[in-house]
Amino acid sequence: MGMANIKPAKLEERYGGPTSQYMTVDGTRIHYRIDGNPNGPGVLLLHGVLASTHTWDGWVENIGSKYHLIRLDLPGFGLSEPLKNKNYTPEYAIEFFEMARQQLGLEHPELKEKTEKFFLVGNSLGGFISWYYATKHPEHIEKLILIDPIAYQQPLPRIIKFASGGFGGTMAQISSPRFIVKRNVRKVYGHPETPTDETILRYHELLLYKGHKNAMVEYFKTLRKYNEEDSMAKHVPEIKVPTLLMFGGKDHWVPPALIDKWKRDVDGLQVKVYAEGGHIPMEEFPVETSNDADEFMGGGVTTAAASAGDEAAATAAEQGDEEPEAPAPAPAPKASKKKPAKTAQGMADWGDTQ
Repeated sequence: MGMANIKPAKLEERYGGPTSQYMTVDGTRIHYRIDGNPNGPGVLLLHGVLASTHTWDGWVENIGSKYHLIRLDLPGFGLSEPLKNKNYTPEYAIEFFEMARQQLGLEHPELKEKTEKFFLVGNSLGGFISWYYATKHPEHIEKLILIDPIAYQQPLPRIIKFASGGFGGTMAQISSPRFIVKRNVRKVYGHPETPTDETILRYHELLLYKGHKNAMVEYFKTLRKYNEEDSMAKHVPEIKVPTLLMFGGKDHWVPPALIDKWKRDVDGLQVKVYAEGGHIPMEEFPVETSNDADEFMGGGVTTAAASAGDEAAATAAEQGDEEPEAPAPAPAPKASKKKPAKTAQGMADWGDTQ
């Protein structure tokens, strides 16, 4: 009935992977993965409510050869611990992500440059954290990609209204039966028959990580509170970095009608709509969405790299009068035999329609 917890070590063994790593941020143990091409530009990926790093598996497989992909399990989801201080406010979410960014640079000195300036991608709750972070720390964002993000006041899914209430919240913290998880997982897909039994099992078992049911309720309470206050949308016009908005045309969790508000509030916004997609089009259409992201991000070449190339060309032009020394022939590059890891397709937000 979803009442008993599953030991973190067992879940880590079952759902971790060869690129799984852990770090401590403000007292909370966080799971993350570093995949893709170490020579590519850095891309940080944030999932939605009750999802995990698995939600980006299709992107890793399709564009991992071009980008260095860093995906985090948000606190209280996947294989990350719930927040030690139980502060689930938007303000602390941004503070926590900034601490995580800095910690990544400390844990991996080779990533220091990439964590100073990177592409940021987020879905739903992860989308909210991404755009809100971009308004506070634009100096770190190369470009921003938002996938069905939370921002504007809207009708809440029934499951959030139920689990954020007094009685409903208590019940959800005590028990989260698999049949409820199955029903709600299917509702965030454009085609409810898409999620496999394996996907549903993973979502249910990761929810049984110690403290995750409590974290779920706290997140839902926060979403409800700020939605009723409508206090976050006023910050959307503060986004000043290049932004691509992706949306599933059949999203019943965050209404596609909100796209018009995004167009109104974000200068230069680019929009891609996937007519058959639900709340998580990057899972349902990983090739199409990641190809669109790749085009927006420049095909694996950062602005900094392009600028460096221009400077090098200018220097070469200035020295054109000098007779250059003949360079030694460059060895032919060896073809890489490494293939992107193939893992089970993930899921994202746990939602329900009204």
